[in-house]
Amino acid sequence: MSATVVGSSARTRGRMLAGAIRAELSKLCSLPATWLTLGGTLVLAVLLASFFASAAAASGPASAASRGARLDSLDLGLAAVPYAQAGLFVFGVVAACSEYSGRQITTTLLAMPQRASQRLAATIALATVALPVATLMVLASIGVTALVLGEHAAFPAPAAVVRSIAGAVVYLVLMVICCAAVGSITRRALATAGVIVLYVMVVGPLLLEQPLAAHLLPDLAGYTLWFTAPDDAPPAIMAWLVVLGWTLAASVASAILFLRRDA
Repeated sequence: MSATVVGSSARTRGRMLAGAIRAELSKLCSLPATWLTLGGTLVLAVLLASFFASAAAASGPASAASRGARLDSLDLGLAAVPYAQAGLFVFGVVAACSEYSGRQITTTLLAMPQRASQRLAATIALATVALPVATLMVLASIGVTALVLGEHAAFPAPAAVVRSIAGAVVYLVLMVICCAAVGSITRRALATAGVIVLYVMVVGPLLLEQPLAAHLLPDLAGYTLWFTAPDDAPPAIMAWLVVLGWTLAASVASAILFLRRDA
C-alpha cells in the first residue's frame, strides 16, 4: 500500500473522528441536565467555599494558633471541592446514560457505526466539557476563600498553588471519565448517581482516617495530590497510578461491554 493511500486513509479517519467529537459535544450541550448539573455544581462549590472560609475567619488566626492548628488558605480554599465534585461525577453518569434514554444509542450508532471510534469521541467530548468546568470550580473555590479571608489569607508559593490547582483539575476530569464509564456499564443514571453521591458525601469522609484507603481508593489518593499530604500518604506517583488505574479499568470494562452488546 502506497504512502499516499495510507495518508489519505488516516486523514479520512481523522475527519470522521473530528466530526464524531463535534456531534458528541453538540449532544452534551443540548442536554438540559448538562447545564443544570454543571451550573449547580459551580454554585455549590462557591457556597461551600464561602461557608468554610467564613467559619475559619470567625475562629480567627489567633484562635487557630492557640489550638495548635496551621491555617492554610490553599487547603481551606480547596475544602469545598471534595463535596462539590459529586456534581461533576453525576454529570459524567448522566452524560453516559442519556445515550440509552429513548434508544438514542441506536441513532448514534447509525451515524457512527465504528463503536471504538464513537466511544473515543464521546470520551474526548466529555473531557472537553469537564475540563473548563473543573478549572472554574477549583479557581472559584480558592478565589472566594481569598475574598472572604481578605488580609488574613495566607497562600504558599505560587508554584505550590499552581501544582495543587493542576492536580485537582486533572483528578476531577479523570474521575468524570471514570464515572461516565461506570454509568455506561450500568445504564441506570439515577441508581448509579445515587451510589456515587452517597459515597462522596458519606462513605468517603468516613474512610479518611484509614491509611490503607488512600492507597486503594481514587478519591482519597487524589486528595493527597492537591491538599497538604499527611506523613503517611502515598507518594504522588502512586496516587496518580491509583487514580489512573481506576479510570482505565472502568473505561476498558465499559468499552468491552459496549463493543459486545447489541446496542
